[in-house]
Amino acid sequence: VKAEFAKGLPVVLAVHVPFYTPELYNRSSDGGKKFSYLCCPPSEDNDALTLEFIEWLKQQPQLKAIFSGHLHFFWEEEFAPGVMQYTVGAGSFGQAYHIRFVR
Repeated sequence: VKAEFAKGLPVVLAVHVPFYTPELYNRSSDGGKKFSYLCCPPSEDNDALTLEFIEWLKQQPQLKAIFSGHLHFFWEEEFAPGVMQYTVGAGSFGQAYHIRFVR
């Protein structure tokens, strides 16, 4: 990932499991269970390298958006200043985003 960012080009990151944000957790709360449906929540069983990567990622000006799924509902939220994370609904229900990249 760092090699791609080093190229200096805009980056849209595609992941299956969305990254933790407090608002997304509140929207998808499972009654106090672990954050098993979100990637990299704070104060959970993440190793130092993972947490370091998340903080590094939030500082990258080339990061333009994050696309994710896994939760089976639509959610849009800022992951870092100026960087939206888009979570898509269930494909089995025909739910999808139509994304167009323009220069």
